[in-house]
Amino acid sequence: MSIMDFSGKHFLVIGAGISGRAASLALAGHGGSVTLNDMKAIDTAEQPWPDIKAAGVQLVFGSQETALLDGMDVVVPSPVISPEIPIMKEAARRGLPIWSEVEVACRVTDADMIGITGTNGKTTTTTLVGEIMKATGRQTVVGGNIGYGLSAQADNLPKEAVVVAELSSFQLEFTHSIKAKAATILNITPDHLDRHKTMDCYIQVKEGIARNQTEEDSCVLNYDDPELRAFGSTLKSKVIYFSRREKLDQGVYMDGDRIVYRHGGKTEPVLDVKDLQIIGGHNHENVMTAVAISLQMGVPIPVIREACMAFKGVEPRI
Repeated sequence: MSIMDFSGKHFLVIGAGISGRAASLALAGHGGSVTLNDMKAIDTAEQPWPDIKAAGVQLVFGSQETALLDGMDVVVPSPVISPEIPIMKEAARRGLPIWSEVEVACRVTDADMIGITGTNGKTTTTTLVGEIMKATGRQTVVGGNIGYGLSAQADNLPKEAVVVAELSSFQLEFTHSIKAKAATILNITPDHLDRHKTMDCYIQVKEGIARNQTEEDSCVLNYDDPELRAFGSTLKSKVIYFSRREKLDQGVYMDGDRIVYRHGGKTEPVLDVKDLQIIGGHNHENVMTAVAISLQMGVPIPVIREACMAFKGVEPRI
């Protein structure tokens, strides 16, 4: 997808946190007229607000009238903004396009994107994939649900670069044009049902990560999850399964203490889990996912092995 020019388009960004600020600056930087709104009254004299105003973003803080939608072409809610709040319901009623901040990121970069979602293990897997891709020497940015606005990091990256994105269901909900070079759904267990209402809706949102993939792309899925195994058979992209329990004919699996890659009738050892600094079966799954993604991105096994062995894990989220 080529980088877009937003000249002449009016955007309402809702929520002035990390992703709202990132989306505002990216949209304004590509010619968009941007209004950033937050219900909270925020002191705009303190940084980063003067810089954001200087970039041409209009700030409306302390109220949230539906009249803000007048003349808007697109609404960009932050992930924490519920689709049920009045302004979002009104935007839907008016039929306005709704983009996530990740959608903005997809439209401001030409780089390859690796998309990682799942109920558990996203941050560890995303960070590890980032480390492996950096070890190849490719310009790599890591972002999404991981504490940085993805659109700020992805902005104007060249085709040779790679974006490793941790994507929550809230971020995927309004992401329409993501075309992940490699994607994964680690696992799906009931979560966020207060927002997504039913397990089916939640699953559909998660599965959207592979929506626009073609035969040239790959999707890594957990073979041990019946829902995901079935989902694999519906995809256009190349599907690579990983398994902790089964020896697969094709894919990445545990053979005793070794992670191996089986393809085209041969089995290649990747690494011994005893050499890892992160422990536990769930982490072995995260590593297998990272291995499978990296193989699909053309990373040689020795580079993958070294990066996995050097990886110390991520600080647990409180």
